[in-house]
Amino acid sequence: MSENKGLKRPLDKPAEVAFLTEEFGIPAIKAAALVSQNPQVAERLAEGEMRRQHARDPLAGDPVPQPPKQDTYPAPAFGSIKPIKVDNDRTGAG
Repeated sequence: MSENKGLKRPLDKPAEVAFLTEEFGIPAIKAAALVSQNPQVAERLAEGEMRRQHARDPLAGDPVPQPPKQDTYPAPAFGSIKPIKVDNDRTGAG
């Protein structure tokens, strides 16, 4: 992969590792080993990718729910909404 025939710029190995982990779900250490044949370089690439993943906020840009305008709600005027069953209908328990 060190040969980049036909490409106008050198290969960006950290970007390749990020692409493999994000798009294909490959673990960072395996993606780094695919990108670099040198074990020390692959270890540094994997470490950088793991740091990038941990620094990224997956919920950035998602809407945040607004807190309720009041903390408590009044009880319904007509009683409980669902009747509560009081008797124990489990026979032979225990």
